Amino acid sequence: MHPNEDNIFLQVLKNMRETGSLTDSEYEDLNNKYFHHIELVKQKNGLSEQKQEPYRTPMRTPADQIPITPEPAPLFQSQIPFYPTATQPVQYPETPAYYPPVYQKPVIEKKVLSKDEIRARNLSWILNIGVILVLLSGLIFGTSGWEIMNSHAKAAMLFCSGLFFFGVSLLSGKLLKIKKTSDAFWVLGSLMLPVTVISIGFFQLLGDYFSLTGAGKHTFGMLGAVLCLPVFIRGIYKFQSRIFVWISLISVSFLWMETVYSLGLANYISLFLILLWNSILMITKPMIYHRFGSLIQKEFKLYIQLNLIFGTILSITAMGATNFYAINIILASFLFLLLSLSEKLGVYDYIFGVLLNSGIFLLARDHHNLSLTFLTITAVSLIFTLVNISFKPTGNRRSFTVIGGATALIGFVYILAQMQWLTPGDSTLLTGLIALIVLTVNYIFLSYRTENPVFGILSPILLLLVFYESVVVA
Repeated sequence: MHPNEDNIFLQVLKNMRETGSLTDSEYEDLNNKYFHHIELVKQKNGLSEQKQEPYRTPMRTPADQIPITPEPAPLFQSQIPFYPTATQPVQYPETPAYYPPVYQKPVIEKKVLSKDEIRARNLSWILNIGVILVLLSGLIFGTSGWEIMNSHAKAAMLFCSGLFFFGVSLLSGKLLKIKKTSDAFWVLGSLMLPVTVISIGFFQLLGDYFSLTGAGKHTFGMLGAVLCLPVFIRGIYKFQSRIFVWISLISVSFLWMETVYSLGLANYISLFLILLWNSILMITKPMIYHRFGSLIQKEFKLYIQLNLIFGTILSITAMGATNFYAINIILASFLFLLLSLSEKLGVYDYIFGVLLNSGIFLLARDHHNLSLTFLTITAVSLIFTLVNISFKPTGNRRSFTVIGGATALIGFVYILAQMQWLTPGDSTLLTGLIALIVLTVNYIFLSYRTENPVFGILSPILLLLVFYESVVVA
């Protein structure tokens, strides 16, 4: 051990005894152990000049006679002393001055195009300029000479325009290897195809029967959709575009509707088949997902919802006197329930409840049997209560509680209003009273199950009305 370090250690022991940190006995014990340790180190390293002798306690040196040597000068001015003392303050290293980094604007390297890239860019510009010139020339020709052209020439011009766009798309894609330009011309050709079909029907080039206003308009629309649909489906694979996905899905629905209406069936049967198409879509949804992948999956969910809403609106607006319209509404209600359960959309539960109540009420009303109508309304309310029991009160199907309560309340008001028009002694009064009692019990049960304050307020009111009506009937 370095001599200076020995003196520093003994000096520290002395300072600790003077300050009271060590007692005299502790100081002597540490001092003896220190010299014993120094002797063992010397013997181990062969530095001791004495012979090996049994250990004996070395003579203690009085603390006041220990020579104090000055500490060596620090190598650096900011160096901290090994053992600071009370007379020598601690010297901490100086904190270097902070200089914020200077922001340097990144140097953007200019991309150097290869010869093939320059060639493709120049060809794209040439083709784009050519498209603009073709469109301008077609616009000038159409505005100046469209009136003097007959119907066949007009349709032929539109058809040739579509062929031109498809031809340029194949030329730029296969020969010139310019993908973006090829895609742009393909889109233009795809949009020109349905325009050509519509123009053929508008100008009645296939006769009065196969036209937009003729007797075979639905057959013409079906054939036009069959002609355009493969091009749109090809666009889905070619571009992976949402636009072509929606165009294809709308074309499929249009094809189904035109096929149904071309059969010449009754209106309510056609509407039934249109609603049946939604059930087919829901059943075949996994196969469609597997066939087209994730591209169509997100759009297909929204497509099913919009398609079902459109079919339901058609069924409601085309309402007739026959019971089949009520059956169509009931079918639509169950389709909304299936959609709600499959897509986890609780808002469709309310649509299901409204449509189911409306359909069953219309179905019972057409029989002109008031007792049957009362019992049907009561049965529907109990159905919603049973559905509510199958779920937890705080689960995801709280909507069924609201639907069941609203059904019971509206049914109660309707039955009570109808009973006011009945003459005393009519057997229908007893049926209505039984229905009122069942609806009131159902409402009280829903109030107990859900602890909803609205149910709690209305329950005693319904109970008082039932008591009053029972007195009147008796």
